[in-house]
Amino acid sequence: MQRHRQPAIEILDEPLQASRCGLNLAVGPVCDGIDLDQVDYQIADADRPEAEQRWTCRKLTTRLAAGQITAIVGRTGSGKSTIANLLLGLATPQSGQIRIDGRTWKT
Repeated sequence: MQRHRQPAIEILDEPLQASRCGLNLAVGPVCDGIDLDQVDYQIADADRPEAEQRWTCRKLTTRLAAGQITAIVGRTGSGKSTIANLLLGLATPQSGQIRIDGRTWKT
């Protein structure tokens, strides 16, 4: 079947290759959960000296269980979008680990 005629739901169910981050880890359904372990992320701001750079996430440790709905809530600027970007692979933590089903995905 040609991809452009394939129903969108089938395309969304296909495993993705996370090769952009340098790993050949197939990303499919999460069976066990996602772990963030001591994750640090800092937004680079060219207008501020290094000593004044703002940490968006500092030593973030949490578990997102598979099959559960998790809400990330907080005030403006508290890091909600940063956490989403880390989980989607759009941002890379400066330190710590993100594990999917126990396998290291981002370090």
